Amino acid sequence: MKVFLVAATLVCAGPALADSVHAKLICGPNMSDPARLRAFQSLVRFNIEAGKVDGTHNFTADGGSTETFTGLISTDGKVLLSGRGESKNGGAWTYEFTGKRARNKDSVLVGTRTNTLGIVGHRDCSLRFMRDRPAI
Repeated sequence: MKVFLVAATLVCAGPALADSVHAKLICGPNMSDPARLRAFQSLVRFNIEAGKVDGTHNFTADGGSTETFTGLISTDGKVLLSGRGESKNGGAWTYEFTGKRARNKDSVLVGTRTNTLGIVGHRDCSLRFMRDRPAI
């Protein structure tokens, strides 16, 4: 299974340079109970170095939760990114994202968040790596 580095191409950093980029994580409602388990959005910071990308996200919902992401980008621009999360209340979930690097716009990966412990169900999600915007 290949994992990829989408963020490095967005900031045009060489594979040996360390860099940081933000991505917007957007997830729809949990399919098992969409009225109660609503959609959400979060910013996740990713670090890129030597052809690898990793990110960590902490938040206060569910008594406090942590998510970690890892990935790589193939030479032809295909991307595969995986993630894991767990809450202090005992819940756990995984993420799987795929997509293709975009050279002149934001790179968007699509995937799912699947609960593995606790609440049953999954969410459709996307991860948008945001290109730097010129100052206005």
